Amino acid sequence: MLRHPKYRMVLVLLAAALLAITGCGSGNTSNTVATSPGTATQTSSSPPAATGSSAAGSPTAGAVIVTATLTEFKITLSATSFSPGLYTFVAEQKGQRAHALSIKGPGVGTKTTPIIDPGGSSQRLTVTLQSGTYELWCPVDYHRGQGMTVTITVQ
Repeated sequence: MLRHPKYRMVLVLLAAALLAITGCGSGNTSNTVATSPGTATQTSSSPPAATGSSAAGSPTAGAVIVTATLTEFKITLSATSFSPGLYTFVAEQKGQRAHALSIKGPGVGTKTTPIIDPGGSSQRLTVTLQSGTYELWCPVDYHRGQGMTVTITVQ
């Protein structure tokens, strides 16, 4: 059945669509910068944009980069203070189990990265934060209930 050319073409198209949806590759981009603990680092000299948001992908120009390190069962952020603006959360998989990163708060419905398997890969989540409180958590299995959650306040 799979030897028929039509079935092979359907499989190839499905595989290509899956790669496009999951964002194949996780190489560094030139506008990603390292952050020191306790501060968020902006990637351009212009202030963060006040509107718009996108799901996983490359950091948006002008976004503040925040690393979210995912381990069992903890999320550690590279920043502790947040101002309103555009942020790219880089979810770095450092655990032995699959993880992902979700965020929810004012002006942001629930946004989630794809699941990241063990092995040190990462995914990006870009959102515009407004003043208020946001929750970040791992939506995989029962990780949230095991303490894999963090709350941030944007002021």
